[in-house]
Amino acid sequence: MIFRTKYSQSYESSKKQEVISAINVTPFVDVMLVLLVVFMITAPLLIKGVNINLPENSVAPPIENNNPFALSISDKGEVYFEEQQILFKDLKIFVSTNVLSKNTRIFIRGDKAINYGRVMNVISELNSIGYKKISLVTESEKQ
Repeated sequence: MIFRTKYSQSYESSKKQEVISAINVTPFVDVMLVLLVVFMITAPLLIKGVNINLPENSVAPPIENNNPFALSISDKGEVYFEEQQILFKDLKIFVSTNVLSKNTRIFIRGDKAINYGRVMNVISELNSIGYKKISLVTESEKQ
C-alpha cells in the first residue's frame, strides 16, 4: 500500500498516515484502446476468398453468426470455398463433407455480374441435400 502523510514534505513518523485507495485505470484504458485498434485493423482481413463485386442492398443484415460457411461465385460462374475452386458436379460432396450440421447457415457471395440462374443452381444443389438456411451476401448501398 502507498501511504502519504498529511504534509508530504515532512518525514516525521508522528504524523497520521492516510491510505490512497484510488485505482489508476489509465494503463487499463490504454491497453484496451490498443486492442481495439488491432482488432479494427485485422477484422477485414479475416474474410478469405476470391475477390468479387457484391450487389448492393439497403436492408440491414441479420445478426446471426454461429460458424457460417461461405461459398463465392465469381463473375465467370465458378464456385469457390475460400480460395479453392469447386467444380459444380462436386458441390454436393464438398458441402456434405465440410458442413457437418444441416442447421449451419450457408452464405453465398455471388458477383453482381453473373447470371441469376447460376446462383439459383447452387441454391438448388444445396437444398437437394438438405441445407435450408441459405443467405445471399450483398454490400450496403453507398449514399
